[in-house]
Amino acid sequence: KPTIGFCGQANGGLFLEFKEVTRSFLRNIQFSFGLRKLLPQPLFSTSKLRHYLLHQFIKSDEVNSNFIFRKKYRAGVTNQKDKEKTTQEFYDNLQCSDYVLCVRGGGNFSVRLYETLALGRIPIFVNTDCLLPLDNTINWKEHVVWVEESERKYIAEKVNDFHSNLTTKDFIDLQQKNRSLWKEKLNLKGFYNTIFHEI
Repeated sequence: KPTIGFCGQANGGLFLEFKEVTRSFLRNIQFSFGLRKLLPQPLFSTSKLRHYLLHQFIKSDEVNSNFIFRKKYRAGVTNQKDKEKTTQEFYDNLQCSDYVLCVRGGGNFSVRLYETLALGRIPIFVNTDCLLPLDNTINWKEHVVWVEESERKYIAEKVNDFHSNLTTKDFIDLQQKNRSLWKEKLNLKGFYNTIFHEI
């Protein structure tokens, strides 16, 4: 069975949902009055979406779950010692997983996507109408398990199907390709080199 990893904020509570929807609503109002340049965002709770997706995996007997649920962003820690501890837990979680759930936060992007690639793991990318970098040169569907938001109910089955179609060699090759993709095109040096050669 594939092991699915996630360490972060994923809360299905009504209070957090109300808070996140209200924050997006106020930002959208600011944009409409010309007080904010960032484009309007859909009115939904990203924490609740992550909570829902993780519980689809927990309910499934086709995958193993390796989840650390945080109540707050970066576990709400404030001192350096706790920051180092929770950061280590985050990267240990990535390292000990085959696949990692990567879904948007407050903005329509996922930093976890790039962290997952950097460690040579396979992202489970939930597409919420995202723009991905270098999409004219990178075939992203060759590097991730691509799940449309409308398919979220079937996310565990999609990951299992993807994993079942890989040989052991395919699985190792994909991890190595993902690490190389980050190293050659998605870290700061590689990204600017790629852009420079495209220009």
